[in-house]
Amino acid sequence: MDNVADARAKGRTLQGVRSPNAKLTDEDVREIVADMRPGRKIAGSYGVSLRLIQDIKHGRRWQHVLHP
Repeated sequence: MDNVADARAKGRTLQGVRSPNAKLTDEDVREIVADMRPGRKIAGSYGVSLRLIQDIKHGRRWQHVLHP
């Protein structure tokens, strides 16, 4: 097992709200996934980039919330 995978498995990484740079909460992420508005409108509502919204909706970011 590589170091990054080992750290994640043991909860030693700062994912999601544990990161001091996080702009979203776990609940925000769940709401974003369910939101059917265009991505630009969602991004504006949360003050984040369109790319982040797209990544969340496609399961590339915040996977620990979507698939615990």
